[in-house]
Amino acid sequence: MILTLIVLYMYVPGCFQSTNQTFREMLPEKRNPGIGSDGGLLAWDVLEQQKRFTSLSEALKTPDEVFILDLSNQQLKRIPAEIQKFRRLQVLELQDNQIQELPPEIGQLYHLQYLYLQKNRIRAIPNSIGNLQNLIHLDVRANQLRELPADMGSLPRLQELDLRFNELTSLHPSVGLALALEVLRLGHNQLVEIPEALTRLENLKLLDLSENKSLDVRRTLSTVAQMPVLQTLELRRQNLRQIPKGLLELARLEDLDLSGNPLQEADKQEARRMLPNTRINF
Repeated sequence: MILTLIVLYMYVPGCFQSTNQTFREMLPEKRNPGIGSDGGLLAWDVLEQQKRFTSLSEALKTPDEVFILDLSNQQLKRIPAEIQKFRRLQVLELQDNQIQELPPEIGQLYHLQYLYLQKNRIRAIPNSIGNLQNLIHLDVRANQLRELPADMGSLPRLQELDLRFNELTSLHPSVGLALALEVLRLGHNQLVEIPEALTRLENLKLLDLSENKSLDVRRTLSTVAQMPVLQTLELRRQNLRQIPKGLLELARLEDLDLSGNPLQEADKQEARRMLPNTRINF
């Protein structure tokens, strides 16, 4: 039986939000995770009513009843090996710790839908991440990632990927195979360009490339122009002194964020004239 939920998502510009949010505030608004072949996944309205375990020892007393496990802000330096025992786990919050690596066993959490890893010290993501076939939301902002594994493209239900505030110099082309992706946040990295494979993302609506100081904007825009349903493009603080011609050709954009760039007033007026149906933030 397949349950359908209306997808609602509202993005609020800015840097990264506080990670001391409640579970309900942190999750993207109602999305449809679908139902696994064994009927094990919970629909949103059911999932948000489950008990939120914040103690590992308490959760281990009834591992088959744990759907939401919040171990955030507990000074963890590694992910506990016992995590494998939570076979029905669907939300895992590990933000605000001191975790340096993800064990390959993370890929055994087959029912996981939401994974929060922001504000740790993670340097790499294991290829086993590709086993998380039900993952909808992955947040690894504010870590020390320099590259992504090829298996990032093996996540058929991934809708939102947040990679802001890392050390990425390139993006693995396999990300272009995560065809359900709707929101891709790449701000505050060291990207030079984005792979052309991202043009395959036929559901991508929001792309954040802000504050990538070495980004070849003109070359990047030629790729962005091929993204069929992109609605929001963020290029904050890119040190743009004039608006690239390719940007003025993206007439289908609904929102364009160019704040923090030293643009002349004449350029701003030209952008408004060329993109009359786009909300532009200077």
